Amino acid sequence: MKNRQLKILKDLIKEHIKVGVPVGSNLLVSKTGLDMSPATMRNDMVEMEERGLLRQPHTSAGRVPTEAGYQFYVDNLMEVHPLNSNAAEALRKIKKNYKMDKREMYKILAKEIASISGETVIVAFGADDIYYTGFSNLFEKPDLFGLQVNMGNMIDKMNDVMHSQYHMINDHKVHIVLGKNNPFGGQCASILAKIDDHLVVVLGLMRMDYDENASIMEFMKEMLYE
Repeated sequence: MKNRQLKILKDLIKEHIKVGVPVGSNLLVSKTGLDMSPATMRNDMVEMEERGLLRQPHTSAGRVPTEAGYQFYVDNLMEVHPLNSNAAEALRKIKKNYKMDKREMYKILAKEIASISGETVIVAFGADDIYYTGFSNLFEKPDLFGLQVNMGNMIDKMNDVMHSQYHMINDHKVHIVLGKNNPFGGQCASILAKIDDHLVVVLGLMRMDYDENASIMEFMKEMLYE
């Protein structure tokens, strides 16, 4: 794609993640700061729709990312950034206060990350020893009401999924899996990392703040290995 279209796609996805509604060409012209008319913007959006990266829910609406659009964003456009000072300090304080009790430290860290991210956080201390917090964050998302997500089934199979992922992830990198590749459900996304032989997962819907959540996970990984 042209550099202009990459910027349009990036800004559209970031705006949709923030507001949760289709994003139109007039708004994108102002958001991107590109010297182009809304009509030219629409032409670029149509081209990206033909590539399968965007879709138009209604004829008169703006566009939203498809699963392929989100995947392209994660693979090519996402930016991990330094964590804001308040969040970083809160996580460091937990490490300092609980460093002699690592199990409790991970539980309190999980609660804080759920609060910061607004997502669900799951920790596997071993393949069959699972702790989770923040499921209310997932249940309260307005997107959930328009999606065919079987939450009961997701929770029922969570232990099995964490068991398999615990054995599957053997490095210390941050992994992002979404849509059809996401073991928790096709409408979801998850960010996973193995730290201290514990598997930590930030779980949410596909419309999640990938930049922020990956940044949280990268920060925690680096903090705990200091």
